Amino acid sequence: MRALTRHSGFCLFAAVLLSGAMLSTTPARAATEYEVKAAFILNFVKFTRWPAGADTGDIHICVLGKNPFKGALRVMMRKTVRDRRIMVRDISQDAVDGCDVLFVAKSAADKARPVLAVLNGRPVLTIGDHDSFISAGGAINLYLVNGKVRFEARPAAAKAAGLTISSRLLKLAKIRR
Repeated sequence: MRALTRHSGFCLFAAVLLSGAMLSTTPARAATEYEVKAAFILNFVKFTRWPAGADTGDIHICVLGKNPFKGALRVMMRKTVRDRRIMVRDISQDAVDGCDVLFVAKSAADKARPVLAVLNGRPVLTIGDHDSFISAGGAINLYLVNGKVRFEARPAAAKAAGLTISSRLLKLAKIRR
């Protein structure tokens, strides 16, 4: 029964993602992997709380490595979360200042551990999409199972950054310690 409830919760979350944050206006076209991942990132931002003082101004989503989103994240720049505009920028390894969210692309997997070490204790939600991201110290990792985007989370990494990820979101994640 618990598996059914969890599956139902995931289906509801996925439906919200695809209906409310769908990045395409063409109904006949299926969303690409990175359009779906961009929608997940938007929802991660919605379900994460930053500490007082770090929750003002624009929300800066930074992409480290070759940007795989092909503009899908930039669509989010028309959206707001808790009255904060979303800004997206590509960065180099040493330009992490000012990021509220850091996405480490597969092309920068080898840079994840040193960049995450620099961010240690800073209020930055770290997200990746490669196998070693969580073990390198990241908070959320996106991955594919049978062509569907799933995610795993390491709540301790978010907590160390002073962030609070909603328990509703964590119920849908594969939790890593």
